[in-house]
Amino acid sequence: DNDGDGLRDCADLMDCSGAGNLCGTGTSEAAACTDGLDNDRNGDRDCEDAACDQASCGTGCTCRAGAKAETACADAVDNDGDGLTNCADPDCSNVGAESSCGNGADDNCNGLVDSADTACGSDPACMSLALGKPCSANGQCASGRCFTESGSRWPSGACVGAANGCALDAGVSWGCPSGAVCMADGFGRFCRQACSGSGSSACRPGYACHEVPEVDGPRWCHPLCASDADCERRGGSYGCNLWSRLCETKDKQGARYGAACSAASQCESGVCLPDEGGYCAGLCRKGASCGPDGVCDGDDTSDQTGRCFDACASQADCTRGGDYLCKPAPYRATTAT
Repeated sequence: DNDGDGLRDCADLMDCSGAGNLCGTGTSEAAACTDGLDNDRNGDRDCEDAACDQASCGTGCTCRAGAKAETACADAVDNDGDGLTNCADPDCSNVGAESSCGNGADDNCNGLVDSADTACGSDPACMSLALGKPCSANGQCASGRCFTESGSRWPSGACVGAANGCALDAGVSWGCPSGAVCMADGFGRFCRQACSGSGSSACRPGYACHEVPEVDGPRWCHPLCASDADCERRGGSYGCNLWSRLCETKDKQGARYGAACSAASQCESGVCLPDEGGYCAGLCRKGASCGPDGVCDGDDTSDQTGRCFDACASQADCTRGGDYLCKPAPYRATTAT
């Protein structure tokens, strides 16, 4: 109500009228909820008007609670114009039912893919799963071991090999089936899904093809969630932690990028580099973002992942002193780190 007369927008008939002001002629709003006009001249247009509640606002779109809402959650189209598609749109959270237990998709947008969804239960598609496949129980995996999301924080879980059931010698894996590699890191030593980053050996959503820079070994599909849509929709503070890129509490109050550390558990990211005094870093998908105040740089490998470092504008930002310098990205070479 810009003029203070108690009437706003098209409801102010003395000052606002005609299509040029996006005002209608006094007809029912419910009859036209997608024309961009305030047809009944009450100050509310289209989905903003209570008369349009639950009415269609176009293909895959329904007016709900005064706004457009996405209702087609599997067409890869942003039907409500909020910049989000499919399960990434909060409107699609926990809709419908899991229609397939083996299509690699989160059909009901509850954050759980295929066999990770309890709705799939003992579906035949969830038996003898290969390494890397989504899972919710050990018995679903051919290996007999599932890293569940609730237990391991890996998006929708993943079938992995037996603990300490393989060996890695000079970059060569021993004891793993075809399409798998042996890795030993903070997660443990076991067989995991091998990858090249593209084609038939590409990783599923929520994972990225990763090569450990300090280890002369093969690449594997590392958990790396991009958003809450990659994690079970529990609500509250649970989702994709932007520092660790795992499905867990989104802020554990751990040390941020650039902080001193002596153990990985001290860092929000779960990554502590053994540099001078220790350095909390992180993992990122190359070309994508890190957590707040972080920048994603290369790590001297040609895989899909890089490392997150503390962003800086000048040397004055590097308050730890010593050998820490503000240098342009990429790592060891556009925000500086």
